[in-house]
This record gives sequence, C-alpha cells and structure tokens, in this order.
Amino acid sequence: MYAWMANVTDLLNELKADHDTNQTHLTNMKTLVNNTRTYLTGDRLFSGNPALAISSNFDVKTGGACVVSIDGVLKNVAVSAACDTGTAETIPAGKWNVFLVSASVSGALASTWGAASAAYTTEALAIAALPAAPASRAPVGYVTVKAHATAGFTAGTDALKTGIGGTVAAETNYYNLADPAVTVSAAVSTSSEAALANSTDITLSRS
Repeated sequence: MYAWMANVTDLLNELKADHDTNQTHLTNMKTLVNNTRTYLTGDRLFSGNPALAISSNFDVKTGGACVVSIDGVLKNVAVSAACDTGTAETIPAGKWNVFLVSASVSGALASTWGAASAAYTTEALAIAALPAAPASRAPVGYVTVKAHATAGFTAGTDALKTGIGGTVAAETNYYNLADPAVTVSAAVSTSSEAALANSTDITLSRS
C-alpha cells in the first residue's frame, strides 16, 4: 500500500511539472502568434528589394523597386527614390548612430535618426536603438553611420562613406528591413516527450 501511495504521489508531482511546462509552451506560442499577426497587419515592407545605397554624397536612395503595405494598402516605391538624411544629426568622433528609412503612401522616403547626438560605441548598440517608423509609414531599411575618428559627423555636411564632402564618415552600412524591430519572436522550442515514470504501476478501478 505504501509503495502504491508513493507512486501516486510521484505521478501527481510529474503531472504538475508537465502542466507547468506545457503552460510555458502555450504562453510562448501565444506570443509568437500575436507577434506574427502584428507584423502581418502592420505597416511594413511587403515585397521587393530596396537595395539602399548612397545618393549625392550625403543622402540615400533605393537601388531597386519595392512594395510596402501601409494601413493594409499596397503602395509602390520606385527605383532611385531619394531619402534626405537631414542636417540636424551629429555623431561624436568615432561613434555610431543609425537612421530608419521609411516610405509614405505616396512612395516618398524619409529618415528617422536614433537618439540625438548618440554615442554608441558599436554598430550593434546603434542597431539595437533603431527608432520606430512614424505613423502611416512603412520601414524599408536602415543605415548605420560611424563618425570619423577625430572630427565627428554632421548630416548634410559630412558625406557618407565613399562620398565626397566635409569629413567623410568612417563607415556607412545599408540594410533592408523585412521585419521591423524584430517583431516576430524566435521559434518556440518544446521538450521531448517522456513517459510518466510510475503511471504503469497504478491501476484505478471503480467499486
């Protein structure tokens, strides 16, 4: 009798542990589904490759046509659509910042810089601080800029890397943005199936 009760206790403990584990899996799956819905119904790059590249030394343009979804409506962004980087942004010497490139319903591009006068020590930190797109604009990509080691960087005055003018940026990297802010979370992993250790030692009957 004692062994039987011990097996029942073990079984109940295992069932509780399995319930807790499955609850965690369910929560993770709900998060994934909701994030995927947010991405699919949000303003985003729908198709095509923007192929962002330098334009006129200081600004950025698309190297390829693409389609964006804004408020559920598909809009075209033409090849060579220009994106003005503005004149207000400054980056301290040797540091990084990032700006988001987004499209409006008319296909016009605009830049949104990260925190003003940011001083990110690595590109990864700058990317982690990528700003959100303004309302009713779809992100199509982003650009990271590293200022000259001694002179800093001022948008509109200092050229992006490979450009000519002012104190040219030390680095400029261009990225397409299929999933803004990594909206879709990582895949959900589950534990392997395992038999309950004492379930075969317990027989329940009705009297």
